Amino acid sequence: MNTKKLLLLLALLPLFAQAQVTLRGKVANMRPGDLDVAIAEYWNVTKWEKLAIIQMQNGVFDIKVNPPMTAQARLRLAAQYHETADFIVHQSGKGDTLLLFDLDARQMNGGPARITNSSENEGYFYIASARKELEKLQDSTSRATPEQILAAENELNKRCTETAKKYKGSFCGDIAANLFYQMQAPAGQDARVWAREHGLDKIIFQYGSNLQHEVFYSKLDKYFNLFGTDYIPAIDAFMAKRNGNEAVDMFMFRFLMDKMLAKMDEPGMSHLITLYPPDCTDDSPLPGYTKDMIEALKYCAPGNVVEDLKYPGPDGNLVSLADVCSKNKLTVIMFWKSNCSHCREYEPVLSEIYARQHPLGVEVYAMNLDRLEEGWKSTLQAHPTKWVNVYVPQDQRQGINRKFPIPSTPMVFALDRNRKILTRLIIREHLETYLNATTPGLK
Repeated sequence: MNTKKLLLLLALLPLFAQAQVTLRGKVANMRPGDLDVAIAEYWNVTKWEKLAIIQMQNGVFDIKVNPPMTAQARLRLAAQYHETADFIVHQSGKGDTLLLFDLDARQMNGGPARITNSSENEGYFYIASARKELEKLQDSTSRATPEQILAAENELNKRCTETAKKYKGSFCGDIAANLFYQMQAPAGQDARVWAREHGLDKIIFQYGSNLQHEVFYSKLDKYFNLFGTDYIPAIDAFMAKRNGNEAVDMFMFRFLMDKMLAKMDEPGMSHLITLYPPDCTDDSPLPGYTKDMIEALKYCAPGNVVEDLKYPGPDGNLVSLADVCSKNKLTVIMFWKSNCSHCREYEPVLSEIYARQHPLGVEVYAMNLDRLEEGWKSTLQAHPTKWVNVYVPQDQRQGINRKFPIPSTPMVFALDRNRKILTRLIIREHLETYLNATTPGLK
């Protein structure tokens, strides 16, 4: 090959790498009145992301898309969230560049799409269709016998084993086949105990592509639930699965952190952050939200002292957190928003608690996070409260997010009169129980 041809080939290589993927085919038997529109989506870690809006002509479509990664994908009929058919789409330029569909709207129920010109998608259909049959039998409305369910599990596992071998090195063989495999306890062993020890054994955690299939997330969630309220053993079991893949390891940590925040479990959160802290340096690849949350959880560790905060009250004058704390046995910091339905539901509950607890030395320092200060003031005028109210200006929000873990509102924290954190995780429904157990012992 002469130099000119070589240079031309090198110049064209980036174009080949960006080759688009064509989705072409038809959706038959659409219902009268259905929009002639479909959505192409791909799974990205914890949610579906849009690839394209497909304008069809009598169900016929032909569109080019640019998948940013190899992943589970699906076609979803517009306005019909459950009418979907999933498949595998490769990152642009790294696999099939033409996928031919022949779909029936009556059968788009979350199962796989049959794509005849893609070997890997044929393998995916082979295992995903068996998994769908098992799901039908396991449905609470099904009258399937345990023997029928076991037979379906065995069939799925047989197909997964065959597919993992045939498509080794592919998304279908390395990811989907292992995610779909149903771990089964040996005869005579306690199924739950065995599942806690071996439930995730088939998943190869060193593959970052696990994050590109929704079953990975759902399988972790199901595994976590096996531990009930034994959160510390659950954390240790999860973190023992880390295999050096940075993206997967970070995801595992974030998954557990979100669980502990949702459960408001202080021992579990302390265990996770103390024993398994990720790298939060400036050059760390951790997402900003996660990095801020970790720093906030460390800042709010029980026993730490919160710095004095000063924010404007309804009259515009700054209200010092130090002054409020020093005058009370215990101060509850509450973050809230006017447009938060949970906050509105909690306000009358907190009012009743405040009426009983304030005479015992409890104050509330309510920090509002509305987008506009005017909205906060209007809400207080319409629904006045007796506790301390302040507004956190927009330009100070980032600093607050690094000091307090606020995944949602309302969030409550407890401080003593010296601004020492008593607890950073309180289930708001249990606030009064916590106050009754705590305030008598405070001096």
